[in-house]
Amino acid sequence: MMAALLACGSAGLTERPPYVPPGDSGVEGDTDSGSMPETGMVSGLAQFQLVQIACPDCLGYPSSLEVSALAAFHLATSKSWVGWLPAEGSCVEDPAPVPAASDYLDAGEWLSYRSGSVSLQLRQADGLYTASGIDEADFIRNAAWILDAEGGADVPDFDVENAFYTPESISDLEPKEMLQTTTRSAFAARVDRARADFTWSPFGGAGSFAVVLDVFHPDSNAFLGEVFCLEADNGSLRVPSGLLSGYPRDALLVIGMYRYAAGGFVRPDDGSTVETLVNFGVIGTGVLTN
Repeated sequence: MMAALLACGSAGLTERPPYVPPGDSGVEGDTDSGSMPETGMVSGLAQFQLVQIACPDCLGYPSSLEVSALAAFHLATSKSWVGWLPAEGSCVEDPAPVPAASDYLDAGEWLSYRSGSVSLQLRQADGLYTASGIDEADFIRNAAWILDAEGGADVPDFDVENAFYTPESISDLEPKEMLQTTTRSAFAARVDRARADFTWSPFGGAGSFAVVLDVFHPDSNAFLGEVFCLEADNGSLRVPSGLLSGYPRDALLVIGMYRYAAGGFVRPDDGSTVETLVNFGVIGTGVLTN
C-alpha cells in the first residue's frame, strides 16, 4: 500500500517524484525539542503533490487536478523510499521502486501540514496519514511548511519548522501540444525519437526536474515501457534517442513533466530521518515519431 505514496496516475502511468538525499534540498528542519544526533536511518515519508492532467478523460482520471498529502512512520531502516532513482543528468528504463517499509507506526490520530493561514489535517487509516478535500488553493507555491504530529503509542508528538518546501509552478512548457484537453484533440504532440526535446520555464530553482514517458502500442494500447529522465532545473532536457529506438512509430505517449523539492528532516525524538517529497507536475499526451 505504501507504494501508492510514490505513484500518481492511471492507464499504466507510475509517476515517481525523484529523491534528493536529506540535507541537499537547501531546507533544514528545525524542531522545538532540542538537538538529537542524526542517525542516518530512515523512519518515515511525507509527501505533498499537485498534478494537473491535460486530458483526464483520455487517461482515466476523475478530474483535471489531483492534489494529495500523505505521510507514514515506520521502524528506522537503512533503506530509502526512492534511492533507486537515477542521478541528475541520467535516465532509467522501467524503474521499479522498492518500498523502505510495509509496517507503520502509530503517531496519533492526526498530523498537520501548515503554511501561513493554510492548515491541512491528515487523518490516520491503517497506519497511513492522508488528507481529504484538498484543492489547488491549499497547495501554496514557494512556501515552507510545518509538520505537526499529535503523537501516539509509537511516535511521540513533535513539531518541525521548515519540514519541506513547495516548489513554484510551471508557467510554460514544450511541446505545448501535450496539453490538448479533449479526447478528439489529444495525442497531438509529436515527439521525435531522435530529438525528443522538452523545455520549461521558469527554471533555475534549487530542485530538479523530471520528464517521464510511458509508451503504449499505437493499435492495441498495450503498455510497452517507461523512460524516466532526471535533470537539474535548467530549463531543458533531451531524452536519449537510444532509449526510444525500440518502440514502434506512432506509439502513444503519456508525458509527465515535474518540478519538485525533496529532502528530509531529523525526527527530534530519535534522530532518524523522515524523507520528504514535494512536487508540482503536468501530465499530457503525445505520439512518438521518427
